Amino acid sequence: MKPRDLAIVAAVVLIGGLAAVDALRSGAGSDTGGRSTTRADGDRQVYGDTATASIDGNARGFPSVAAPGSLVFTDAHDRCRLREVSVGTGIEFPLPRIETTCQIWPAPTGARVAYGLPASALESVPSVTPFRLVDLNHTARDLGEFEARLDLVVWSADGQRAGWCEADRRGFDYEVGGELTSVALCPRGYTPGGTVASIEGRRIVARTRTVFTASGDIDYFSWGEDGSLALLLDGQRLERRRGERLLQSAEIPQLARGLTPIMAPDNCGALFPVAGGVVDVVNLCLEEDFDFFRGTAAAWSPDRRWVAVADDDEIVFYRVDGEIGVLRWSVTASTVAWR
Repeated sequence: MKPRDLAIVAAVVLIGGLAAVDALRSGAGSDTGGRSTTRADGDRQVYGDTATASIDGNARGFPSVAAPGSLVFTDAHDRCRLREVSVGTGIEFPLPRIETTCQIWPAPTGARVAYGLPASALESVPSVTPFRLVDLNHTARDLGEFEARLDLVVWSADGQRAGWCEADRRGFDYEVGGELTSVALCPRGYTPGGTVASIEGRRIVARTRTVFTASGDIDYFSWGEDGSLALLLDGQRLERRRGERLLQSAEIPQLARGLTPIMAPDNCGALFPVAGGVVDVVNLCLEEDFDFFRGTAAAWSPDRRWVAVADDDEIVFYRVDGEIGVLRWSVTASTVAWR
């Protein structure tokens, strides 16, 4: 971005009109579904300390990463404050101060994020995670505060619906900003058509309809952008399928068993942050065969060419599409997501 453009952005922020920044969001690859993303002057009321909104321009020291989308992460040195940076431009978006428990569940597209609320925000009981939904383009909008028992919020592919468990066999399907519907089974994902789906033994059930039956007990499933279906079976084997056809399969490392995989957008690879500051990699159809990365949290780029790994006092970007590349940014992140 040219210096003149940065000056314009800064001026707009100072007078409270943030439409130019929202245009940067769109340029960063954020899918707003054609909705207006202009922020109003008073659009700053979110949970946390005194609400503030500022833009730092180019994030200090951010590397030149030729990839789309934005990086959403929690700042470990600042009470897990939520931050967002455009990867392609290095511009940090202005956000009110949003303090979290370091747990975040961003929608795969759009600007909506579920984040864990600090203990003082809601009266909670053991095993219950209070969380809030926020649209980073419209932070003053109240999308609701809820509680989840299984520490998991799932999203539909378009970011319009969210699901979570209140108990082992009772959950909710939420049209964000609209209707909240109780469902009999714990939501574990959404079908490509946007129907909330659950796991019942070897079956994936969308509402009351069985949409897939596996050869073993299903622990996790995910539909990829290419229509493939990833399955974690019996806690130890990953499969990638297209319909009934098995495309690839792989055993997962011993330390990764019992953990939820972080699947690539096309389900070609899985990341497992395990104990000891290591992110194990399971290769289903990646060009390069990586065993692990050093770090505690990780995310795939939307084009699956990069992996971002939070490691000690930096986020490291690894090129994984057959070309070699490693870029580093000196910032401490507890959790990281790339959307």
